[in-house]
Amino acid sequence: VNFPFPDSIQPKIVGGTNVYGILRAPRGTGAESIVLTSPGSSHYGVALLLSIARHFQTLNYWSKDVIFLFPAHDLIGVQAWLDSYTNVRLSNIDADPLIGRAGTLQSALNLEMTTETFNIMEVDAVSINGMVPNYDAYSMPYRVAQRHGIPVGPFASSLVTPSSDFEEYLLAVETMLKSAAAEAVGIPSGSHGLFVRYRVESVTMRAVRDNRKKLERNFNLHVMGKVVEGVARSMNNLLEHLHHSFFFYIQPKPARFISVSLYAPPVVLILLGLVVKAISYWTISIKKDEADESGVSSYAFDQVSRKLNLLLPTWLICTAFGVLTFFAPHLSVFFLPSINQASSVLVGLEIAILTGIFLLPYIASRFRSRERDDSEKNMLSCFSLVYTAVFLAGLCMINFAMGLLVSVVTVIPVLLSFRPKTNRRVLGRIALFLGSPPLVLFVCWNWPLVLKGFELEAAFAASKTAILSAIRSEYLIGSWSYLAVTLGWWPTWLLLWVNVW
Repeated sequence: VNFPFPDSIQPKIVGGTNVYGILRAPRGTGAESIVLTSPGSSHYGVALLLSIARHFQTLNYWSKDVIFLFPAHDLIGVQAWLDSYTNVRLSNIDADPLIGRAGTLQSALNLEMTTETFNIMEVDAVSINGMVPNYDAYSMPYRVAQRHGIPVGPFASSLVTPSSDFEEYLLAVETMLKSAAAEAVGIPSGSHGLFVRYRVESVTMRAVRDNRKKLERNFNLHVMGKVVEGVARSMNNLLEHLHHSFFFYIQPKPARFISVSLYAPPVVLILLGLVVKAISYWTISIKKDEADESGVSSYAFDQVSRKLNLLLPTWLICTAFGVLTFFAPHLSVFFLPSINQASSVLVGLEIAILTGIFLLPYIASRFRSRERDDSEKNMLSCFSLVYTAVFLAGLCMINFAMGLLVSVVTVIPVLLSFRPKTNRRVLGRIALFLGSPPLVLFVCWNWPLVLKGFELEAAFAASKTAILSAIRSEYLIGSWSYLAVTLGWWPTWLLLWVNVW
């Protein structure tokens, strides 16, 4: 694969060989199969799966083929293998055809184990683009691990014993926010996240050695092998796809989840505020023309078409700036060949962002009528609010966690900014600027540094890493995060930004 924007650490061309083996089911027709995988960086996980493969050969109750996959370069290798196995190309990776095949993929389990002993096990269910597998795919390894006495949960930080009800509540809120943030990123933290796109229910079991937690027991490879065997047997016994439980959820506790029916209504109410505000601007923009002979007032709807002439140019300019930002890394590499490609990405994005913030309001003002018509500006505000509500609703359909977090950081500044009084205009600009995508993302990427001690050089390094990860994930595995921000959230914010000037 041609790696985009290489640097001193990441080479331009990346190649590798995936190793996989198939254990044919002695009691099956070969129509279905399950996948057990472990990345090459997980040395103990690879060794454990090889031992399990030898052990599974002595068992005769398998009704599904078992595929043991050891990918090269983790996510890239798994995506290349899936493209070849399913004959459905969802990435820009060049993969050779496979020699051996098994049945239709039903479920998958990724094992990450970097230490010989561990005291905590994480079950990671967050997949690409905010997708999550069926909740039974998470509860299956959770219950098997619990039967062996292993502390297990979605995050190691969620396995703290609270001393009071209030502390338990705060821990649940922290776990819920971590779960929502992990889904909003859109980039999987394990290779299980690539299987879900093919409707293959999968999770990652991650053995963690946490020295901060003084737990009574430590567990070794033998115990983990029992857990893997129990999960594999559970997958083998399934008669159909997992479908009974939920596919949209956020986890506040290791054994609890919040379904979509509970967290969707608050988002609808948040977006309803934008719609109500848009209706108020619509009614203000339509003024009374003159009363007819009977004394009944009539609205000048014939003036609406003239006021709408401002909407299309402004929207096209904001969208064009979004497209420019999307291609800014590629343009910077083309026009700045002397700079390292990974470093030129930041240069191109900085130019595009600063141009949009400072130059776009001036460009958009050239399309307004020379006479200061408040009704014309009110119509533009109405359109901007409706467009923002539609975009956020659509984003929730694609990645609900991302739509939820973007709605929170967008709607509140917007409602504070769109005020009819001119003396609040400066405060409105400040509020809207604080909710801008570059500033919000910069704070999110550097939040751990803020807690430990903020350093500007480290902050830019963390931002550069996050941006390159988003761009490379969009090119290699089909993540939508970079596309959603540059072609969705950023142009929408620019449309709102034009209104406050």
